[in-house]
Amino acid sequence: MRYVPWAYAVICIAAFIILALGSPALAGGDADPLSGVFVFLLSLPWILLTDLFGEVSLVVIIVCAIGAMLLNFLILRRLVRRFHPRVSKGDQI
Repeated sequence: MRYVPWAYAVICIAAFIILALGSPALAGGDADPLSGVFVFLLSLPWILLTDLFGEVSLVVIIVCAIGAMLLNFLILRRLVRRFHPRVSKGDQI
């Protein structure tokens, strides 16, 4: 259970790799319009707050997505620690 937040972090990194591979600068061709879908889904619900800014650049959206994923990671880590406390060696059965 303790590995769930770290698995989320690895999946988030993989989503950014997919986003980078779908960009036209790295692929050498047309941009894949669905390459950012995983970044969007993994940063929900906080990424929806970028709509409050109106039209913003892609850099601002990516920075907000990183912040949203970090916030989700911290919340998930806190929940795992709260509901799955560590067992010390003396308390084991």
